[in-house]
Parts: sequence; C-alpha cells; structure tokens
Amino acid sequence: MAAIELEAVEKRFGEVRALAGVSLSIASGEFFTLLGPSGCGKTTLLRTLIGFEAVDAGSVSVGGRPMTQVPTSQRNMGMVFQSYALFPHMTVAENVAFGLKNRGVSAADCASRVAKILETVHLAGFGDRTPEQLSGGQQQRVGLARAMVIEPLVLLMDEPLSNLDAKLRVQLREEIRALQRETGITTLYVTHDQEEALAVSDRIAVMNQGQVQQVGTPWEIYHAPANAFVASFVGRINFVDAEHLDPGGAPGQIAIRPEDVEVSTEAHEDLGEDLSLRGATLSSTFTGPVVSYAVDCGPAGQVHAERHSPAAEALIPPGTEVFLRFPAAALARYDRATGRRL
Repeated sequence: MAAIELEAVEKRFGEVRALAGVSLSIASGEFFTLLGPSGCGKTTLLRTLIGFEAVDAGSVSVGGRPMTQVPTSQRNMGMVFQSYALFPHMTVAENVAFGLKNRGVSAADCASRVAKILETVHLAGFGDRTPEQLSGGQQQRVGLARAMVIEPLVLLMDEPLSNLDAKLRVQLREEIRALQRETGITTLYVTHDQEEALAVSDRIAVMNQGQVQQVGTPWEIYHAPANAFVASFVGRINFVDAEHLDPGGAPGQIAIRPEDVEVSTEAHEDLGEDLSLRGATLSSTFTGPVVSYAVDCGPAGQVHAERHSPAAEALIPPGTEVFLRFPAAALARYDRATGRRL
C-alpha cells in the first residue's frame, strides 16, 4: 500500500488553476521530492496534503485512509517550514515539545522524547536557549526536531533550506537525508533547487503550471527527461535544431548536456554515428574541476561544452576555432512544437 496517494487533485485560486489533475503514488519510507519553478503548484500540493487548503476535486489519502474531510490536527503529519516558524518566547525544548503537549503526552515522556530528538539533530545541550540565540541552521534543526518528535506518518518539508547559505545547505541536506534513512519516515520534500533534489531524493516529480511533467529517479530525471521543459529545468542542456546538426535525420530539436559535448581544436576524422559542428570559442570559464566553453556555431547558435579535470595546457582561449563532437548515445530529440521526446 502506498503511504500517500493523490488522485486527480484539482485546486483553483480564482481564475488560476494551481493544481491541474495531479496524481501521485508515494511509497512508504520513500524520500519523494516535488521540484519545479516558483508558482508551479508544489507548495499548494503540500498544503492540500496537510489540510491547509481544501481540494476542489480529486482525492488525498495517507496509509489508505481518505484525508479530504479530516482536519489538519488529526492527519498525523509533521511540517517543516521555510521560515522556521519557531515561537520566539519559548525555549528550544519548549518549541520541540509543543506538539507533544497538544497530544496529551505526559511530562516525563515528553522530556525524554525531546532530549532524544535534540540529540538526533545535533542540538543536545541547546534545550534552554531561545531561537534568537541560534544560527539559521540551528533554528531549522529545531523545526525539524519539532516535526519529527511527534512520530508522524508523513514528514512534509517546504523549501526548508532556502534561507541558508550555500555551504550550510549542503551540510543540512546531507543530515536530513541521513536522518530520513535512519528513521524510515515517508518524506515529501519541496524545492526549486535541482541539485538539492538530485542529491536527496529516491524519486522526483517535476512540476510546471500545476501539472506533473515527469516522475522518476534522479538518474532518470537528469539523463532521460520526458520533455523539453524537464530537460531545460534540471541541469544545463543544449538545444540545436536538427536541420543544422543532422540535416538528413528526423526533424525537431536535438538536445545534449554540456558535459557530453567533446571539444577539440582538431577536426574529427571518424565520426561514425556521432554528429559534429564547427565553431569558435566565445569564452572559457575556469571553476576549478571544470572548464566551461561557450562556442559560436553560426546558424546553429551557441553551444556550451565542459571539460572536467582540465590540464592547464588544455585550456582553449576565446576566439579559437574548435570542432564539437556530439556522441550519438548522449543525444535526445524533442518535438519543437509540443516539447515531447521523440
């Protein structure tokens, strides 16, 4: 039985169709991520699941139990917010214990569970502090502890790391994933950060304009995007009209990731089934382990290529004539009008 089942869920705000027939099945113990741009409906979907928003059509169930008519307080879900949402007048321990006290847990059991979860999120000894005495990362750990201490059926996380700096985001996402694996709690995670989604998820649903564009593992989402939107939203990708790159082949757009484009200052002698373009480098950007090239390929447009672990003598200066090779195995074709993969 799926832990979470959404079937043809619809939600409107006036004339705006925020959710357009969303259906998802999330397995028990799965770390499932909703990924998409701002306004795509991912947070609205989270809010309908916990009961903050009523659905206009469709059904929501958790553990086989229909949730449409169940109030939020009885859905047994934990929620971690983007804004931390801590009570400033309460200590860390009091914030974490809030949900337990509302459920009538005894004082002794409450203290024991709070101490245990604070140790789990690396905040042992912080119970007497107030939120203003904590860093942003520590405040988010308190929010996570408060959501998990009630032992919910489902943990919901709405952009929990977006207020943190880049280094702390990486650290906390690793901690969250490790904690989820340890506890086995079913987790629905919302983010617009593609790298974050790829790093933490068992599966990802990419959303746009209130609809699910694709559901798959991180590998499937990145390497086998179902349509042009997914391909362009998750990671960087080149789109080249087939008429410029493969005039004798099928029409449409040919897509390839920059890391799959081979760049050389010498012409390729044997292409086999691979394709190629000639151009001139516009720029080369060194970022440590990677050098990124922007190449002007005339009518075919600008193409981006990457070299990983480049040697200093291999850097190609701007204005150099180069030859790009597109390995056949790395190519995908998309319909220009509909964006569907061909």
